[in-house]
Amino acid sequence: MDALEAKNRLRMASAATEQLPPAERDARLRQEVRAILQKTAKADQGPLLDRLSAAFPIWPPDVPPPRPPSDEEMIEQLRIRAHASDADRHRIEQMMRSAGLGAGLTSDDELAIRDKVAVDPAAQPELSRVVEAFLLLLGAMGDADQTVRKFLQEHGLGMLMVGVPRLRESVVKLLTLPDADPNRHARRADLESSAGQLVRAIALLCHWPDNFAEDASVRLAPARIEATVPPAGRFSKGTNFEGCWQEYRTRVGGRADESNVKAELLGWMAKVMRDTI
Repeated sequence: MDALEAKNRLRMASAATEQLPPAERDARLRQEVRAILQKTAKADQGPLLDRLSAAFPIWPPDVPPPRPPSDEEMIEQLRIRAHASDADRHRIEQMMRSAGLGAGLTSDDELAIRDKVAVDPAAQPELSRVVEAFLLLLGAMGDADQTVRKFLQEHGLGMLMVGVPRLRESVVKLLTLPDADPNRHARRADLESSAGQLVRAIALLCHWPDNFAEDASVRLAPARIEATVPPAGRFSKGTNFEGCWQEYRTRVGGRADESNVKAELLGWMAKVMRDTI
């Protein structure tokens, strides 16, 4: 542990024990010093104690110790620290969390995360990593939402997205509403609707090939066509190739035209999106 973090821990411990009886306060501070030394390499413990002694001199009994910083002074120090390096900010976050000042996820947040993903029970989700993952997922899902809308609009299926808010807009509206705002639940419902429509669009990749394969196997499979075409003559037992060809052409029907095939595929897609939950 470096000297700066050790000093800050002792200052916090000193402020927290200020109202305790002298003997109890002394015991608590000694316990904090032992905890600091346990996290410090043996070779560094001597120099660290020297620095702590210089930072926390023994005050004469007739001289009052300096007062702890006011709330306003502490906030000003935090404001200055906000412009520090990433390493310094991370250290400050860890110190505030250890002091119970809430510079991280709440217990409810952690439970929600663990409910969605299999986080190791011994691992601690980091707020900065949660934000990082959120931004990556938001970018990917926002792009997917835009691509789906463009595809459906270009192929005459834009009505499937009527009334469904755009995903990025739904996120922005939800993030900027305070908990007390009565519209918060409505904005959450909008986001759920946007995400649900993406699920239905992705489901196309899973379901429409099944529809196509089932239809093709029923209508165009050679064995099924042969089974429905009678032999060419009364005493013939061979395959009626001419009759099978005519039956095949009848079953293909409009599929001989590219635009009709495309329209049929789009119809399957629209049905899947309507039926998928």
